[in-house]
Amino acid sequence: MLLKSISILAAGRTTIAALNFARNILLARLISVEDYGIASTFIVALSLVELAGDLALDRMIVQDRQGNSRRFVGTIQALMLGRGILLTALLYVIAEPIAHIFNHPELTWAYQAFAILPFITSLLHMDVMRQQRDMSFGALVMAEASGAALSLLAVWPLAILLKDFRVILAALFLDQVVRAAASHLLARRSFAIAWDTEVFKKALKFGVPLMVAGMVNFAILQGDRIVIGNQFTARDLGLFSAALTLAMTPSLITARIAQTFFLPLLAKIQDNTAKFEIQAAISLQAMICFAGFACFCFAAIGEPLFRVLFGPKLAEAAYLVTPLGIAFAIRLARVGPTTCALSKGHTLNVMMANLVRLFTLPIAFFAVLQGGTMLDVALISVVGEILSLALATLLLYWRSKVIAPARMLSVYALGGIFILTLILPITFDFHRFWPVTGSTVVLALMVFACRDLRQFTLTYLKEFLRNRRAKTRGTIVVPDNQP
Repeated sequence: MLLKSISILAAGRTTIAALNFARNILLARLISVEDYGIASTFIVALSLVELAGDLALDRMIVQDRQGNSRRFVGTIQALMLGRGILLTALLYVIAEPIAHIFNHPELTWAYQAFAILPFITSLLHMDVMRQQRDMSFGALVMAEASGAALSLLAVWPLAILLKDFRVILAALFLDQVVRAAASHLLARRSFAIAWDTEVFKKALKFGVPLMVAGMVNFAILQGDRIVIGNQFTARDLGLFSAALTLAMTPSLITARIAQTFFLPLLAKIQDNTAKFEIQAAISLQAMICFAGFACFCFAAIGEPLFRVLFGPKLAEAAYLVTPLGIAFAIRLARVGPTTCALSKGHTLNVMMANLVRLFTLPIAFFAVLQGGTMLDVALISVVGEILSLALATLLLYWRSKVIAPARMLSVYALGGIFILTLILPITFDFHRFWPVTGSTVVLALMVFACRDLRQFTLTYLKEFLRNRRAKTRGTIVVPDNQP
């Protein structure tokens, strides 16, 4: 059951990300670099408003012990609708100031048209979120995949018809409409709105720190683009956005898969200290290994892959892919401690870790004012992600009282050495062959040091093989040593 669930989740999320990534590449190739830069400002504006009201209500349904209750889900549905209406109004009101921030006051109408998207998002049926409590991810994945697929198919005819940044407006509108409609078709329960004051209070307690963290997250994900858009040209923003698209896509895919998978597993055993600590160690080690592999791939093939995917028009931005990719890979490692904290309802941990990363944004802005380049902005983001990961891990042990096994220290130490071997050649501009070769050895040692993850993986592989053999005999073997 567990292997089937993670297979569905991983395959679905990967497909959705691949569809969205293909849509971005098509946009980059079908419209001008300047229009691609303008299109990215709409994503920034939408992210700002979405995160400003993100109480993480979908994750609360998975984490809370009452998440299966119809009244609970109905109240969350009502809160989602209210949030969507408020955010649509807010985005419409601030459309003109946003257009001025990005030096495109003539496009105020486009930002106002974009305002409808938060309301459409709020129409998503929350039952597809509730199904995750039982490790059932099919409905959520199918709803998201249907929207991503249809919006991708529409990009080419839209580009022929509109020929500029308006393509992204139409594509995102189609994506959200189809996703919301599909969620209602795939729901197991009827759509219902309810109200419970206690649930509302609980939602505020759970969600407000995550809302603040979301705002900080906006500054982290989009703040660099704001700095570039404000201090450089639209063309520079287009180049930076293209590199950012490739850099963040693999890490964000893995992060969403991992958090969606680990959160219900951890939430179910949050009151069992012994089991929780074992599962927490597995989660931490898994995310460190994923992050290490992502770092290595960006260092080894990031630049040539970017040139192949985005073409000669954007090839000059290839040098940004490796440092930005490493920054997002380190961010991926942070999913481990933040998901563990979230499963216990300790949302303040997420907010505090994000605040540390936020403090590097003014440093990047100051560096640009002093003549710094886009590469300097990328390297500063790497430092910020390292500090944020360190704090998130410490908060998990100090505030959430999750005891770190002594062997985790060696994993973190090897991880630090691994990052240094990749960042130093970029910082000091010397040949990367030997650092990449050396990092391979360090990465292998780091993976080997993840003892809990290794035992967990081997156990389930053995049980999977035993089940395959047992199926032919009419019996099923169930693992008896799950964490």
